[in-house]
Amino acid sequence: MVFLPNLPSREECFSLLEEFEVPQNIIDHSLTVNKVVVFLAKRLIDAGVKINLNLVNRASLLHDIDKIQTLKTRKHGQVSKEILTKKGFPKLGEVVSNHTLLSVLNDLDWESKVLNYADVRVLFTKVVSMQKRFENFEQRYKTKIRQDVKQRYYKLEKEIFSKLDIDPEEIKV
Repeated sequence: MVFLPNLPSREECFSLLEEFEVPQNIIDHSLTVNKVVVFLAKRLIDAGVKINLNLVNRASLLHDIDKIQTLKTRKHGQVSKEILTKKGFPKLGEVVSNHTLLSVLNDLDWESKVLNYADVRVLFTKVVSMQKRFENFEQRYKTKIRQDVKQRYYKLEKEIFSKLDIDPEEIKV
């Protein structure tokens, strides 16, 4: 028996973003992440990987729902999980909470892997290399990303693209 989590519609996702006053620039970023997620998830599904496309699709739209309210804390992702769980979407909250940098070190399901990877490849609304995204992150937040985290992202990229017939540079949105 396949478990299908309760998920909001696409329209409900946008209503949630509005309810939590997510600025347009973050919504635009989330829409680009969404395009990358859907692009990768569909190809991984075609390659035989078990991914809930609807779950990862909605998670990509809502992955930064708490971004503004957690800017000065280290609770980004955790607050999103709380919000989405209270709204009746616990599995969605779990996947969304797994998109932060340190989460890549955890044992993640495929939905979390694809969302986490897609988010790290999207700088604002452009798909960039992980190296460029890491450099921007370090410059913007005045902090260094741990080497083990960077290495795990490159390992994740290899894991994803070993199942596909394209290279990371060929992501199309």
